[in-house]
Amino acid sequence: MPLRDFVNRATAQVQWAKNLLVACTAHEDMIDRLTAIRQLQVGPNLCTFAAYLKPLPYTSAGVVVGITDWLTNDNIMDYISAERHEIVSARRLGNSSAAIIHFEGPQVPFYIKVLGTIVRCRPYRKSVQYCKACGDMGHRQDVFPSPKPELCSKCGKKPENG
Repeated sequence: MPLRDFVNRATAQVQWAKNLLVACTAHEDMIDRLTAIRQLQVGPNLCTFAAYLKPLPYTSAGVVVGITDWLTNDNIMDYISAERHEIVSARRLGNSSAAIIHFEGPQVPFYIKVLGTIVRCRPYRKSVQYCKACGDMGHRQDVFPSPKPELCSKCGKKPENG
């Protein structure tokens, strides 16, 4: 995508604490172009990532596990269905066997069909990453740049204080 198109027709915001890049546009033709991007040059590094659309406010989210590897973000909508519920969007959660499904309306069905098999669908609750090394949210201890081993991993205090 030419830089001029992006600058004139979209905006971007980096949320460093969440390791997130948010791109917004009011132009429908830009949506497919933005979600098709899989790599970005950041300084000398080429960063690979997954792009997806933010769910609409009138939707509810459910999660199913055990999704076969050959179902991708591009074809998953072709193989899932839910009686009496309209599926708005679906995507895999990273490289895991779980998928998040967005339904129109406030309710998540108990079961959906995946490849003709009935599968339990549970309400999706986004997890918040918490660092036990520094006590901040938005990252984990295993990816913290300078861990503080003198802190207790359970309470976050120095052992003599906690």
